[in-house]
Amino acid sequence: MPDPRTFIDLASLVERVEEAFQRLLGAIDGIMPEQFAWQPPGSTLSVKNILEAVADANNFTHSAIVAKARNLGSLRCIATASFSNPLEAAMAVKVSHRRVLNQIAGITAEQFDRVVEQPPLGETSVREALAAMANVYEVNAERISNTLQQYQGNV
Repeated sequence: MPDPRTFIDLASLVERVEEAFQRLLGAIDGIMPEQFAWQPPGSTLSVKNILEAVADANNFTHSAIVAKARNLGSLRCIATASFSNPLEAAMAVKVSHRRVLNQIAGITAEQFDRVVEQPPLGETSVREALAAMANVYEVNAERISNTLQQYQGNV
């Protein structure tokens, strides 16, 4: 019988991921196209670039870890993110987020902690992937907020 603490850990991690995801979405709420593409002086990070990296992390890293742990097929038809506007970016990030969480539905305790090889990360587990996913959202929500504050100071 699976350890019930595993599912408490899973629920807790998913809740953390969802909260961080809401912060990320809040950071881009109402963003204008000119803010979306703007890069701070001396930086290569625009909100566009940040959201593309978030979608790619979900599609090619977090999703791949879950797929390997669950022995699911890989998502070979997915291309790297290249967004043209804020609405497209928000929708694609939402889809990539939901894809990872949908893959977790029905996960077993053994799959949750199964260690898989994921280049360039090395060995990792679904548990670690979910924690990383929350961190990606938190860090990038902060980056977006900082970028938008810099934008306001430069217009």
